[in-house]
Amino acid sequence: MGNLIGKGASLVLQIIFVVAAVLVFSWFDPLDILLPTKRTLKNTPVQVQSIREIGQLITSEYYGEVISSLKEVISEKDYNEMQEFNYIVDDLHYKFKLAISDFADEDFPKNKNKIFNAFKDFNPEITNHPLFDEYLYYIFEKIKDRNYKRNEINQKLDDDKQKILIKRLYLNRFKWQDQLFEIETNEFKTVKKETVKRASNKEYRKSRLVLIGRGWVKAGFDFGEFSNRNFKYDKKYKRIHFIGLRPKIISATINPWFIPEEGVEGFEFLIAERGARLKPKYTKMVKQRCLDKLQQQAMNKQILVRSQKNAETHLKAFFSLLLDEEIKAVSFHTDFLDYTLDVILKDSLIRNEEVFTIDSSLCYFYDNYKGNDKYEKLAAFIGTLQNAKTVFYGIRTTLNNRSSLLFSIIKDRTIDSVDIAWLDEQSYLQHKDTLWYSKIIAENCFNTSNDTLSQKKKLLNKINKKFDDEQKRFCADLNHAMKLLKIDVDTNYFKNSVLMIKLHDDSCKLNIINNSF
Repeated sequence: MGNLIGKGASLVLQIIFVVAAVLVFSWFDPLDILLPTKRTLKNTPVQVQSIREIGQLITSEYYGEVISSLKEVISEKDYNEMQEFNYIVDDLHYKFKLAISDFADEDFPKNKNKIFNAFKDFNPEITNHPLFDEYLYYIFEKIKDRNYKRNEINQKLDDDKQKILIKRLYLNRFKWQDQLFEIETNEFKTVKKETVKRASNKEYRKSRLVLIGRGWVKAGFDFGEFSNRNFKYDKKYKRIHFIGLRPKIISATINPWFIPEEGVEGFEFLIAERGARLKPKYTKMVKQRCLDKLQQQAMNKQILVRSQKNAETHLKAFFSLLLDEEIKAVSFHTDFLDYTLDVILKDSLIRNEEVFTIDSSLCYFYDNYKGNDKYEKLAAFIGTLQNAKTVFYGIRTTLNNRSSLLFSIIKDRTIDSVDIAWLDEQSYLQHKDTLWYSKIIAENCFNTSNDTLSQKKKLLNKINKKFDDEQKRFCADLNHAMKLLKIDVDTNYFKNSVLMIKLHDDSCKLNIINNSF
């Protein structure tokens, strides 16, 4: 009996020990053996893998029809070629005049060989330029007061004439240097344009080609590189936030058959002359143009906006199933400045109304971003934009805090009392202007609570100096635009050929040239 009791007590003690061990083990669970099998967002690696497995999520489709022609493709190609050529020529002309001006201050023996060699040593970027020889020929012809003809587009000065030209520019002999600063490159660019057009007409003669394209564009999200930094889960409000993801075009397709069962073709030839039929590359060019137009058509119909809205709905249902609890909302967030850069610089060019978007983006980010690196981010954003080309109606200009004002004035090709009111209103430093000087602020560690009064004063002086410099740049840009765009002046308000406008501490002199009064 005692043995039975002893055995029973021993068994009870063993059971108590096992239960206690299980309880302790389950409490600490060092090997994660007893974790629940239902997935939760706390188990981040599992969730990231689950999301990544979605791959490409197509959330919006657009079906449409476009028409394109070989002439349209050629015109765009020629236009792009001339835009690039014009920019290169203007840049070369500006740098050459500046180089001659600086070089004239140096002291060299009056020997054409030594002068020419010294100029080459001083300016290798210019003298090694692919267009330098043709450009010098053009300058030589204009100084000689000769017309630049179409057949001279590829003509080059021989070595001896190049040396004579540089020597006379250096010494300003016969006022050649003065004449250089008066020369414009319009003839050079016009002859090039005619040459490009003539070459296109010759190459594509008897090659008219017009196609209709029918197809679809699909947009959505690519989760292929998704990581745990791309989302946060607000458990309290059952909200999932995606960060750094934005919708994009997944595919754009025009298949041979748009609706096979009804015999509707994806591509249909409306016009196909013999020259086009013999060269399949022409058809390929027009088909690609159709595809590009179809994609642009989808963008104009807000396919990306619809894609994000649909994604919010689809992913809300997906995560509700995944977590076995209702998700109230899915929201997408992206860095606003990065998004603005993507939109504006997609074609590597800042054009026209895009300057208004830049100003509004700066103000929006400043008002909403709470990080301590606000000015650093703004400075980086502006720096990236200023490295890109800025063009208003084909005119290259500088991008700064006055760009939106400049475009506002020139966009209707007229200066009137409203424009003068804008100039007067923005003649003093405003909050928007200071955002453009974020680099200065960031470099000076501006902090309203810790900086001394002396530091703040120095910073303000730097900002005001920058503002005044850009006022002068604005005057130069406006005068340049007035000349090239032949901007009219409302005669009800202005009678003189020179208009003086007060800008801060300086007066802006606008030269009204070739305007009809």
